[in-house]
Amino acid sequence: MTAQNTDKVADFTTYLYEQGFNTVCVSGDKKPIGSWRASERPDKPPRCREAVAITGNYFADDKYKVAIFDIDNPNTKILEEVFGEDWRSYLCGAPWSFCVLTGPRPKHLVQCEGEDCTIYEDKEHTKPVKQVKLSELERGIAAVVRVPSKCIKGDLGTLRNPDVEVIYSNYQVVYGKHPSGVFYQPVRWENGRWVTVDAPGAGVVLSCEEFWRMASAVKKQGKQKEEEAEEKTYEPPKAWDREVAKQDVLLALLKRWWPLVREGGGHFHDALTFGIASLAWRYGIKKESIAAVFEELFKWAVEQGLDTERDVAHHRGVVEWVYSASAERRRWGGKKLREVLAEVLKAEKNANPTELEVEGVFSTIFEALGLKERRPEDVAHGVLCVPLKWATDGQGNAIAAEWLCNTKGGIIVRKFKKNKKKRKKEGGEGEGAEEEESGDKSLFEDVVLVDMSISSLTVYSDVLTGREYVSADTLIGTTGLARWRMKPRASFIREVEELVLVRTSPRWRALLNYYPHVQDVVISGFFCPNPDDPHLGKLACGVRDYFYTGIRDPDKNTAKAAFETTLSVLGKFAPDDAWYKTAVTSWIHSLAQVFVLTRKVWAIRPSFVVLEGPRGLGKSTIGQLALHTLFPERADDLFVSASGAMTAARLGRLLDELAAGVVVLDEQKGVLHRPEVMEVLKSMITSTVAWKTAWGEKWPAAAGLVLTANKFIVTDPEVADKLYKIQFSGAVDPAKRPEFAAAMAKVYNIVGDFGGYYLHYAERSWAAVKDAILAPTQAEAAERYAKIIADELGVSIELVPVSDLTAVSAAVTPADIFRDLVWRELKQQMAAIRDGADAVSAKHAFNILLDKGRIPFMRRYSGDETKYMILKNIELYNGELSLRSLCEELGGELYMKSRNKLYYGACVADGAKVEDVLFPEDAPEEEGSDSA
Repeated sequence: MTAQNTDKVADFTTYLYEQGFNTVCVSGDKKPIGSWRASERPDKPPRCREAVAITGNYFADDKYKVAIFDIDNPNTKILEEVFGEDWRSYLCGAPWSFCVLTGPRPKHLVQCEGEDCTIYEDKEHTKPVKQVKLSELERGIAAVVRVPSKCIKGDLGTLRNPDVEVIYSNYQVVYGKHPSGVFYQPVRWENGRWVTVDAPGAGVVLSCEEFWRMASAVKKQGKQKEEEAEEKTYEPPKAWDREVAKQDVLLALLKRWWPLVREGGGHFHDALTFGIASLAWRYGIKKESIAAVFEELFKWAVEQGLDTERDVAHHRGVVEWVYSASAERRRWGGKKLREVLAEVLKAEKNANPTELEVEGVFSTIFEALGLKERRPEDVAHGVLCVPLKWATDGQGNAIAAEWLCNTKGGIIVRKFKKNKKKRKKEGGEGEGAEEEESGDKSLFEDVVLVDMSISSLTVYSDVLTGREYVSADTLIGTTGLARWRMKPRASFIREVEELVLVRTSPRWRALLNYYPHVQDVVISGFFCPNPDDPHLGKLACGVRDYFYTGIRDPDKNTAKAAFETTLSVLGKFAPDDAWYKTAVTSWIHSLAQVFVLTRKVWAIRPSFVVLEGPRGLGKSTIGQLALHTLFPERADDLFVSASGAMTAARLGRLLDELAAGVVVLDEQKGVLHRPEVMEVLKSMITSTVAWKTAWGEKWPAAAGLVLTANKFIVTDPEVADKLYKIQFSGAVDPAKRPEFAAAMAKVYNIVGDFGGYYLHYAERSWAAVKDAILAPTQAEAAERYAKIIADELGVSIELVPVSDLTAVSAAVTPADIFRDLVWRELKQQMAAIRDGADAVSAKHAFNILLDKGRIPFMRRYSGDETKYMILKNIELYNGELSLRSLCEELGGELYMKSRNKLYYGACVADGAKVEDVLFPEDAPEEEGSDSA
């Protein structure tokens, strides 16, 4: 790019900043340069050289938020449906409009130089098709709009479909050179054509309704295959082992509908039989159980003259086909069955039923079958009802009388009421001469519980921990969109109730149990179970990215380029060969931590890796590099810096809210001195779950750990035995560190391509790489798998040999042994202490046990309540402990005055000193639980 064009980009960046936008500098391939956030901007505009983008969300005038419509296909019908035929004029024709022509079409297949363009057959641009002028080609459009801030609540994210995207938490390039060679062109729509403008406005202001309508249209088009889904086969259940829960309820519904006649003539018998049998088959209802209901129905239908025996034989054949045909044959999903139920209710009422009325009978069928969690195909536009109370109709049949429903108007309770009509008493006149008479007219009373409508919701249940996460798209009130992604269930409920709760009874949260559930190891990273494991063996082997960490799936050439670039940058700034080899080895071993969970479930011992050495040698940079390699969109969230003290609660929140395969604890030199943190880490190494000891809360232990510190001192031999370290020496030239940091920032943008290949290769080639990943030691696994990947990509690497890596040694003092013995007692007796309490801190539990005399080797000193007495019998609990040595370390005195053998020779020590040894926390531990 020429100096003149560079100046234009810089000037335009300043102009956009002054207009109120959040500007982001991007490279020629549209990758961001430096860090950015959609919700805030720096104090001054950046000086962009190649191209500039603006983010959605932030706008200087806080009454508005910014959104961008990235229109890949200008011929899409979406914009016409939302804004009318003159949408170009509406969005781009005003003086305050902000629209930009982006790349030429067909997308990715055009390369231009000035006005001369070549169209290619392939994205690699190796097979030219024809030469054309730029003016002959259609171009994409970016339309920037402002939306009142009140319209958008929560994390909206980006709404995508093939024709158009609504960008809110991401960025859109608006000026500079496009990868195709053309320049982004700010334009205005005038007199039926595009006219170039030098100073676009801040974007048209949409109403909440317009923006919501656009978002809904994009989402609807993005699910365009929904219509085709009914023609697809459905995944069969694992087994057909359920019974129909309420045969009488299902039979009463079918009897009610069996006499009804379609508008064009004929009954609904075949449709109801096939639809309900399909539903039962998809949810694992035994054929014998559903057939028993139909047999009762068929017998009654013959008696009523509604069916002949020949008809019944045909209906039985329908049920038999549903249960005997191969899984590849098509059954009905919820959409088709709803359509039938809508026709049935229309015939019954002589009027079109509401969507909620259809859902009411659909949910009653679910309740009768004994079904709770619905499959995705059985939730229509988020509308869902759950029967709460039952009543008896005039024929003695059980009917739903009260529902809990998610509707387009919010979450409600719908109550069924009988209309009371007045009639005169026989011979009665005047006041009191009327009495109430129950009529046949049904009425519903709707009471709003939550001023929020759920558009879509899925609950993700982690099979290892039982933890549940919620992803939901919702409409707050009538205009505000809110989105939650992988929010812990308790946090989701709390945030909803803080935002839009109207009534507390009945509790709306029961609805969550009925939305689709995904049962899996819920992580971002890699997981491959042992197929012989009775609990996990049937789960898929491969890459998972439930927490939107940005795991990529690139081709081999792209991965190779990213790998080589990273090695080249490390080599360029390495002070010597030893540092380079150490840095690459540390990176490779940090990446292999992503296989820790798989090694645990295969009962192969994992280890965490420690990067040790003085500050400034590059340990933190390598930790960041590993996270950007594997999880480029959430690397910062997984990097726990030294700025905050590591507590068990902080570690637990991280493990709960973002269950990814690797976490970096940076410069946490004291992390293993904290007993509660240490207990969590010990569980993480040996178990698939981690427990916070103070109140027994269960957390995921899916992550491998990379720990960096100047010097690691571990006081617990059990922990030391499961760590290995890579020793750093040498440092990047201080004069080159700014340049090194800038180069690594660019590497962070591309290295995810190598990381995606690293993960997906293990998935696609598991049989070939299994022995490497499950090698006897973690260090050996890291080295062997890295060499497989390097050979596959044709890249040469040299690593520090596994034999040169060192174990982390344990430095054990009498106080360390004493602390371990006390904590064993706390762990063993914690459940009894917690009885009836939501949370008990470790220190509080210690005092309770001490007061009750339940720590067998400790007592309070009767002569001075501020002192503790450590009894001689403590030596029986650990043969390596000398009470005399412990007493010296605690600054205490041996008690030699007592004639009681239990107390003679005990150590009397200051209570504060003892508690400092037992609970060496820099910050108080947070108490409380997040459970729903």
